[in-house]
Amino acid sequence: MRVLCSVKRCLIFSAILLGTLISCTQHPKTIEEQLHHDAGRIAAYYAEKAAREQDQGRFDRAAEFYRKALESVPYDPTLHNNYGTCLYHLGKVDSAVAEFKEAIRLQPNYAAAYVNLGNAYRLQGKYDLAIAALREAIRRDPTLARAHATLGLTYDRMGKLDLARKAYETAVRVDPSDLVARFNLGSAYLRLGYLNQAIAQ
Repeated sequence: MRVLCSVKRCLIFSAILLGTLISCTQHPKTIEEQLHHDAGRIAAYYAEKAAREQDQGRFDRAAEFYRKALESVPYDPTLHNNYGTCLYHLGKVDSAVAEFKEAIRLQPNYAAAYVNLGNAYRLQGKYDLAIAALREAIRRDPTLARAHATLGLTYDRMGKLDLARKAYETAVRVDPSDLVARFNLGSAYLRLGYLNQAIAQ
């Protein structure tokens, strides 16, 4: 009986040891497996991580997470726009333009994506395309102060100072708290010789 009990104990111990070895050698589940390959949940998981990295200015990591989110949900215009924004900040402007265009294709009334597209074109020196995109943004959402401000920057870069002034004025009227637009407006006034208006800004 003692021998039998000892054998049983050995068998039980061996089984426990084997189970421990098996569990130690198993690979941890990927996030896709943990979320049961639910595309929406996977995209939301990566998008949340991307947004946190983006808020911290870590655009390279944010871009990677947005890319992973888009692998699960490739038809989300917001993800394309946000991914494009990260690429823009990383200096990958051509790729950013492609993402902004895709966001607009998926959601034609996406005013913010038009602003981002216009800003990217401005950086590339494609001013006519920038103005066209920014006017589309304003047509879709006239209250978007950033669209007016970016239009002002574009005209400013082209040397069309009076048109820049008008765009800056609209931006400040739409959003009086936009300090950058106020600064640019003051600068435009100063260069146009409107000293009193410049001081007021």
